[in-house]
Amino acid sequence: MFYRTLLFASIMIFLSLMVGITQHEAVHQKIYTLYGIDSYVDYGILDARTIGNRTKIVALAQNNFNDYKEMMKLHVLNEIVAYNLIMIELLLSIIIVLLVIVIGIFWESKHL
Repeated sequence: MFYRTLLFASIMIFLSLMVGITQHEAVHQKIYTLYGIDSYVDYGILDARTIGNRTKIVALAQNNFNDYKEMMKLHVLNEIVAYNLIMIELLLSIIIVLLVIVIGIFWESKHL
């Protein structure tokens, strides 16, 4: 019983982190789309990355440097938000797992 609960909590934590990563990459795609750059998300086993059309990125940097700077600012802000949210998610996840462990130990000691 206890191990199933711990496994369920771990799966939920993993899924919440993957949803956060997917949303982060979706924001990167929106930023690229805003500036007319084609992009796609390359999903790995435990990660993902957004890949933009390098030719269009270089053309934007050469033709309209102010837009390129704005795009890079948006990317940096997206990274800052994502890393802060991931740290908060990890902290909450650790708290949830510890609570599950404590409740499981208490539950098993009461029902022996």
